[in-house]
Amino acid sequence: MLKKIINILGAQRFSLALLTFVCIVLCFFADTSLPHHGWYLILSVVVPAAPPLLFMVYGLDLLMSRVWRHEFGQEQVRRFDIIAIFDLLVMLLLAAVWLPIFLA
Repeated sequence: MLKKIINILGAQRFSLALLTFVCIVLCFFADTSLPHHGWYLILSVVVPAAPPLLFMVYGLDLLMSRVWRHEFGQEQVRRFDIIAIFDLLVMLLLAAVWLPIFLA
């Protein structure tokens, strides 16, 4: 099953998804009031700053999957449609988790 998912998404996109899900989990522990030195730097600076960057990467990936969709046959069109839906779902989840950090 995992191999099939990696074949559909691609190894690089799958690795990006793993990084994004780690970031989503860490967003629940983010605290911008922590000191900005040592290991606290990850939770106080890196985690709050990473979701907007990942959101933009997924936006660009969504755009490119829509562009490449028109270059290939029917089987690849279906693959790029799955990728686009996956990108949109991850973007929605990422925005929902990151928004409370931004508003705090």
